[in-house]
Amino acid sequence: MRFHLQYHVELLPILPLLFIPVWTDCYHSILIRQANENNGVIYPGEAIGRAFKLFPTFISKKLGIFAIAYLWAFIPIIGWYKGYRFRIKWAMVSNVLVFEKLKGQSIYKRCDELANLVIKKKRSSALWVIPSLLFLLILLLFMLGTTAIESSFFFWALVVLSIYLFLPCSAVVNTLVYLSATDKYSAERIQKKSSVA
Repeated sequence: MRFHLQYHVELLPILPLLFIPVWTDCYHSILIRQANENNGVIYPGEAIGRAFKLFPTFISKKLGIFAIAYLWAFIPIIGWYKGYRFRIKWAMVSNVLVFEKLKGQSIYKRCDELANLVIKKKRSSALWVIPSLLFLLILLLFMLGTTAIESSFFFWALVVLSIYLFLPCSAVVNTLVYLSATDKYSAERIQKKSSVA
């Protein structure tokens, strides 16, 4: 959430694009890489072009991993764990494409290595526990708010917040987990530099 607040001026003109499912993962990886490499400066327009260029490869790899995770989820106990690991791999695809620029089958191998690393470094909770808790909080607010405030505005505000949580916000978290697990993350480097007059 802090990333979007820091760059709200740059991201406001392209706000609807931040809510495109799946594509937003790749887009946010590119934005965070730009911020990391350019001392906190991002170029949203350039990132859009790069994301659309990477999208065919990205979607094919992501869907391949998703299909396997989906099938594993049907097998009790062992399948649930395997499905969980495949979902971590699924979350890492955009980062492997953007930060490591791998191609072909090496993407799958690197995603597998990253899933092991994320689990080993105990970063996986950021990918599922925190969003689940936030979603439960939104659900609780929804129940309390609609009971106490009987307003459609409150309902739609929580719907938008939920969508924000599961699309742009989770895309940022995926990339920050990747950077943290691979020790390539520097909080200072993606901080927006304040202009000195």
